[in-house]
Amino acid sequence: MEPLLNLNFTNMKLDKQILIIDDKSQDTIMEALISDLKSSVNLTYKQIRTSKPEFRAKNSISVDFEKLKLKINSYYVKYHYFDLILTDFDLSDKDIDGLTVVEHIKEIRPTAKIAMYSANFTKAVQRVINTNKTELSVMQVAAAVNKLVDYHLVNYIGRTEYRTWVKTYFLDNKE
Repeated sequence: MEPLLNLNFTNMKLDKQILIIDDKSQDTIMEALISDLKSSVNLTYKQIRTSKPEFRAKNSISVDFEKLKLKINSYYVKYHYFDLILTDFDLSDKDIDGLTVVEHIKEIRPTAKIAMYSANFTKAVQRVINTNKTELSVMQVAAAVNKLVDYHLVNYIGRTEYRTWVKTYFLDNKE
C-alpha cells in the first residue's frame, strides 16, 4: 500500500533575511550572494547606508546615532527578524562605528546573530582597547580579543571575505 502523502523536503529552499549596515552600498555583493545561494536559499536583504542624508545630524556630515537607531528599530518592527546582521566596522564617522551599532542591536535583540567586517582590523582593535598606538603588545591584542568575544559576534571578517563567509554560513546552518 502506498502512503497517502509523500513529502519530499530535500528540494525545499530556506528563506533567509539579512540586515546590512554600511556607509557604502553593498548591493553588488548582496546580489552576487543571492545568485550564489539561489539553489538552496531564498535570500533577501535590507540595507541601511549610514552615508545617506537621512542619517546625518542637522548641518553636519556626522551620523546622528539617534536617527540610525530609529531606523534599525523600525526595521525590526517592520520585518520582525533577521537571520544575520552584517555591519562594517568603519562607518566613515569619527563617533559612530560598527561596535556602536552592535551595542545598540544587542540592547534591543540580545540573541541577534551579528557579523562585523572591516578592511582595517588594526583600527577596530585600537577602538576596542581605546588606544591610538599602531604597535600593540600581545597583552593589548589579547584584551581586544576578550572584549570582542564579549560582543558575541558570530564572526569578525575582512571586508573582502564576507561574501564567501556569508555563503558558507547559510549553507552550513540549515535551520
